[in-house]
Amino acid sequence: MNESAQVSRRHEFSPVLRYSATVSYESLYPRELAEHVGYVVLEAAETEDLIGELLVLRGGLDKPDPNWWASGEALAKAIEKIGDPALQPIADEMRELLAQRNALVHGLFLGYGQPRVTMKRHRGNKGDAPSFQFRGEWTDAALADVAHRFHLLGRMVDNAISDAMGITSPSSP
Repeated sequence: MNESAQVSRRHEFSPVLRYSATVSYESLYPRELAEHVGYVVLEAAETEDLIGELLVLRGGLDKPDPNWWASGEALAKAIEKIGDPALQPIADEMRELLAQRNALVHGLFLGYGQPRVTMKRHRGNKGDAPSFQFRGEWTDAALADVAHRFHLLGRMVDNAISDAMGITSPSSP
């Protein structure tokens, strides 16, 4: 059996991927959805990196906050731990956006049309059975808005970094 036949056979039962002989694939998910989710992921990753940089600068290079490398809620808590009320809007917006990012990144998109809904598995709290959480309606505009809000949050963090370095920054992102 040649290699391309092996690739096809290995994935013939997959409901999502259909491999061709060139090892590229067609997804049942629209390209636009992948692009929008990708922009959210990229903007969120950049924002988290900037927050890590802020934590190092505000905590001191000799003893930076050990959570500078973390992601998600740990970063929001580390910002609050600095104790600067001017940074609270960053922590608040980060928390709000994290719930959306997590639904997009860890959730399963149900249906391929507009609007889209995500279903994310949830382990449940102590004593609760595992369950599913649904989020949506993820239109193209809603996905673009989440990416844009992460971008604006990144600019807010960038301004806070400039302030920590003693560089005058613009008053708004």
